[in-house]
Amino acid sequence: MAEGLVIWDFDGTLGQRTGSWTGCALEVLDQHRPGHIWTRSDVAPLLSSGFPWHTPEVPHPELSEPGQWWARLEVVFSYAFAALGISEVTACELAREVRPTYLSAATWSLSEHAVAVLERLRSAGWTQVLLSNHVPELPEILARLGCAHYFTEVLTSATLGYEKPHPAAFQAATAMLPNVETWMVGDNPAADIAGARECGLNAILVGADGSGRRLSLPAAAGRILSRG
Repeated sequence: MAEGLVIWDFDGTLGQRTGSWTGCALEVLDQHRPGHIWTRSDVAPLLSSGFPWHTPEVPHPELSEPGQWWARLEVVFSYAFAALGISEVTACELAREVRPTYLSAATWSLSEHAVAVLERLRSAGWTQVLLSNHVPELPEILARLGCAHYFTEVLTSATLGYEKPHPAAFQAATAMLPNVETWMVGDNPAADIAGARECGLNAILVGADGSGRRLSLPAAAGRILSRG
């Protein structure tokens, strides 16, 4: 009999992509516009809106197919590249390079202690589900990182059509094992923590260094195992 359910966030919690989305855009520019002068401070403001998770109150079931989801993001990146002064045609071409660049295996890594914590909770009988505002290919990313087997289910907002903190996202996760003690572990105070608590779930805010109000991953696992 399972002890209960742990719902994990991914980015900033269990793993990360080097440079995130802004870094990805710069990688595309580095490859196709070598010698360019743009920096993170130029690109980041151009990517501060337009992603599905920027409007989490709006469901998007029409984007649940990977090609459709990435097509939406291509529009965001096309506008961003054009805003840098790149021609519209070239901006669209560069935007199509974002998907393969973002998914490049070399750019992904697991957080320190992630595997040890996942193993500790699994050995203690807890069912683990991943729920992340993320790309449709997250299951493949986890498989390459060697940690997919720890999760009974991997749920992404791209395939669910709902972004955390929308209640439907958490309902999809808790449906994996209803009516048991459930914990949400994540690094985003609004999407992960407030969203989970609104749904009546326990929630733990974590951070890479475990400083301030944020627990480290081992401390989070200890809290779950001690029921509090």
